[in-house]
Amino acid sequence: MKHTTILLIAFFIVLFNSCSNEELNAIDTNPNSPETVSVNLLLPQVTMNTVAAMSGSSAHVAMSYFTEHSADTEFNIIEPIRGTELLWQATYTGLLNLQTLINQAEEQELKNYSGIARVLFAYTLATATDTWGNIPYTEALQGSEGRTPKFDEQELIYNELQVILDQAIADLSANSPEDTAAFDLLLDGNIDLWIKTAYGLKARYYNRLSNIDSEQSAMDALSSVQNSFSSVEENCIFSKYGVLLPTGNPWKVKDLGLGSLGLSSTFYNIIQQFGSDPREDILFTKIDGAIVPAPIGENTSDPGHTKYSAAVLAFEDVQPIITYDEIKFIEAEANLRLDNAAAANTAYEAAVSAAMTRVGVAAEDIADYTAQETVFPGQASLTLDDILSQKFISFYLKQPLEAFNDQRRTGIPAKQNPDPDGNPLRMLYPNIELSNNENAEAQGINLATIYTQKLWWAK
Repeated sequence: MKHTTILLIAFFIVLFNSCSNEELNAIDTNPNSPETVSVNLLLPQVTMNTVAAMSGSSAHVAMSYFTEHSADTEFNIIEPIRGTELLWQATYTGLLNLQTLINQAEEQELKNYSGIARVLFAYTLATATDTWGNIPYTEALQGSEGRTPKFDEQELIYNELQVILDQAIADLSANSPEDTAAFDLLLDGNIDLWIKTAYGLKARYYNRLSNIDSEQSAMDALSSVQNSFSSVEENCIFSKYGVLLPTGNPWKVKDLGLGSLGLSSTFYNIIQQFGSDPREDILFTKIDGAIVPAPIGENTSDPGHTKYSAAVLAFEDVQPIITYDEIKFIEAEANLRLDNAAAANTAYEAAVSAAMTRVGVAAEDIADYTAQETVFPGQASLTLDDILSQKFISFYLKQPLEAFNDQRRTGIPAKQNPDPDGNPLRMLYPNIELSNNENAEAQGINLATIYTQKLWWAK
């Protein structure tokens, strides 16, 4: 009951903040005065902002189209500017509140609180830089003292992510006595799982650098994997959305209002290339008993999902942040880069089975699926395409940014978008930032260059 009350309070705080038109660089004072709010009340608020805004914003819906997890079946075509203003605002409001929590926790020597907040801080910062590339960081979070912060290079931010996560691990490993269970909406105060989550994020961000230094990024990722999740029971997944509209999973809320998340033909073809997949009956709606994917690039309106299949969604759906199966996919890819074929295959097979278990596939159905040679080809035949295509499937529907990141980094899996302009490689900066901060305009990101300017780590 206490979790439910905290969830409702935090949800409406996030909802209020998300609907505001203020940007961080126009904030003179914090109207909620978080410096006077206890860490117990700040933690659920910042957690809800992180989960809902960093994983389920309108910008993430656009990414779902860009990566071709989904086909746009809304009345209006989703453009790269869609949702970016709210995500930008939620990012910097979230980082500001997380920094407030970190400062207060440090003052009170509450290491568990500062450690959790640092993990959420790193995740929020990474979401932003993976969405836009260069972003304000070193001169951000200064209110009226920094209305036009400079944009830091993505390389600097990626280095900083590892520093922040190392600080989080140190805090969480300090055996601090405070109990966070009643206010921790993600992991119920399980500090060991928070440490493993931090290591998992380190592995994710190291692996992202495969085009920067293939060998070193693989070794760094594997070093972090060793300290992350070790079984299908260990994940960082938000599971406290409510069964009613106001507190429901934002993916369900958005699809209910827009009817925009049609199953794309690209995604369905990727699934079918591996053979019969029992996840089809779990993940997708059916039209007259059959799965009917929507074609890419046609933007055929079907808001009621009566023409094409769509994602099966519910208000109480969970929201993955980082999972055991992702860790195993990272382990498989890193070992493949290092020519450790046996270790890569073992991790890959564990990843596929874990991904299926996570969405509710029965053990006997997993055994039938993985018995297909197309699914488990063996260590001599395993390819990067196998690993990343199965990983792409595992990210459906609620982790489109991670799918988008892998596609931009490797080109796998291939897209079908017939648009002559190509596929966006990043999101646009919000108009209000472009209007108010000359440093944003100087980045040269516009409706033309988002199709040509790759992120620092991208292929």
